[in-house]
Amino acid sequence: MATKRPDEQEEVAQPASAASRPLSKAEAMKRKLEAQPKIPIMIPLAPGETEGSTQSVILNGYRMNIRKGMYVHVPQQVAEVIMESQQQTRQAIENYFAMDGNGVSDAMRNK
Repeated sequence: MATKRPDEQEEVAQPASAASRPLSKAEAMKRKLEAQPKIPIMIPLAPGETEGSTQSVILNGYRMNIRKGMYVHVPQQVAEVIMESQQQTRQAIENYFAMDGNGVSDAMRNK
């Protein structure tokens, strides 16, 4: 084993500083969302939900909890996700009520 001279120092691995390490997906998404214009949006309360209920939106690991029953300003991309979800829910409800007791819609009967 080699002996060290008194003027030599042992190198110790240093943790990467926040500035030099790559961003996680969640951190990168947070920064991207912070740079976007903010859009006012309201998520209605479902029957039986109390004031203060929230809806979670998760994009690339970054989670936002959005209050329901009141207008809030959210990044544009989050607003688009919420609006698309609301449209899909509306369409599913319409499809459900278009069915007869056997679960068959007019479109399916006319095929």
